[in-house]
Amino acid sequence: MEKKRRNIRNQEAREQNNKSLYVRLGIVAAFIVVAIIICTMAFKLGYGLFQNDAMEEAPGTQVFVTIPEKASKSEVAELLKYNGLIDDEGMFKLRCIVYDAKFNAGTYTLNTSMTTEEILDELRYPVVEEEETTTAAAEGEGEEALQE
Repeated sequence: MEKKRRNIRNQEAREQNNKSLYVRLGIVAAFIVVAIIICTMAFKLGYGLFQNDAMEEAPGTQVFVTIPEKASKSEVAELLKYNGLIDDEGMFKLRCIVYDAKFNAGTYTLNTSMTTEEILDELRYPVVEEEETTTAAAEGEGEEALQE
């Protein structure tokens, strides 16, 4: 009888150990799945942030984009996506933050073969219209205006 009780207790202990082993294995498996998901997301973020791919191969398509006064990064991203110059507005806005991008109002001639970095550089500098330079020279502002 005593032997039977010991056997029952041993069997219960083995079952308890098996249950805790399964719980531990489940926790480890869940941890691995979460780690894989986090690594995948981090890779996508890093690739999207630092990739420098254009939307099309050269020569691409010429696009005229008008940036309004005091346009936000979201508005600029929306304009660029609408015109086929970028594929991800969120990643563009993140790049704007990382690169401390500033935009000047005006009409820009961009190309779908330009990289995001080239587009940011283009939008960073003010647009100088040829008419303004010609008008300044005609009004007699000197040779300096002609050289610009």
